[in-house]
Amino acid sequence: MTVTCNTSNATGAVPAAPGNTNASGPVSVPINAPTFSNCTTSMWGVGATITTSGSWGISAQNGATVTGSLAIPTGGMVIKTSGFASCTAVVAPTGPASIDGSWTNGSPSKITLSNASAPIKVTGGFGCPTSATTGSVTATYTVNNTSNPSTPITVGP
Repeated sequence: MTVTCNTSNATGAVPAAPGNTNASGPVSVPINAPTFSNCTTSMWGVGATITTSGSWGISAQNGATVTGSLAIPTGGMVIKTSGFASCTAVVAPTGPASIDGSWTNGSPSKITLSNASAPIKVTGGFGCPTSATTGSVTATYTVNNTSNPSTPITVGP
């Protein structure tokens, strides 16, 4: 089953200099738990809601290819379906998860996750994939500079 949400939002703030660089690793930014809305499923007669909690984050790492990731805390996302299949999927069920993707500099810059693997635990009855241990995440988050909107957030030299 595929759950598609047309809207997801989160906010955070890039650390002030000098804490916004890291020569040996990624720059990480805490964000609030994202909200998800306008969600549908690939199965007729099945609806979905997503709730989130905990301390989330995004990070970007300069390199030959600039990478980005989304950090999900333990149990930080719960997907519940209802209707013909009543299932509950917990993302990052046993520990925090880092969902790898890419970073694109621009105005605005973006973190893109494309069929990125995420650990899950599914419970429920008929029609629920209870043996599944991974799911995939596809999302694009724009990263805006709210302090100075005319200056994009850039990773790299």
